Amino acid sequence: MANTTAETYTIEGLEGNTAYDIYIQGVCSESTSGWSAIINVRTLHPIVGFWDAYDVSALLGGLGITGITADFKENNTYVVVSTADGAKTTLEGTYSVNDEPNADGIYTITLNQSSPSSLTSEGIFQVFPTNPDSMWYEVAQTNPAIVGVTPPTADAGFGSTSGGAFGTSNIQKYNRQ
Repeated sequence: MANTTAETYTIEGLEGNTAYDIYIQGVCSESTSGWSAIINVRTLHPIVGFWDAYDVSALLGGLGITGITADFKENNTYVVVSTADGAKTTLEGTYSVNDEPNADGIYTITLNQSSPSSLTSEGIFQVFPTNPDSMWYEVAQTNPAIVGVTPPTADAGFGSTSGGAFGTSNIQKYNRQ
């Protein structure tokens, strides 16, 4: 007689964009043809990790920035380090991301920078699962506001900062380290 009572299991800490075969000892095995449990799998958000820019945006490059690393942590804090003329600038704060991407796989993100100054930036990103994963990232400062600057939107896609006025010059590209 089949087991009709469903048990619930939660598995945390698995890596996003990864396929797993899950067998729960005493519940099912590799040869089990039916499923008798509900599995809730919580994966890290795709942005969580350490990223190194392989293509600094033309806009930031025009400001002398030659390198950027970004560390998005699971606790929704971030540390971004940019390099210009050999000097490093560290930006720190918290971030929030919408739970689901749009149909094209683009997420929205809000960054609340606390150091070295307080400001808010909003924008979009998309993670491409490869080896290593890559990410496109486009944000704009929204508070304090910069006259004529509006953040990109997931619906309008990449290159939509200020309604497309910047073209692709505000898109940063990263590889996961």
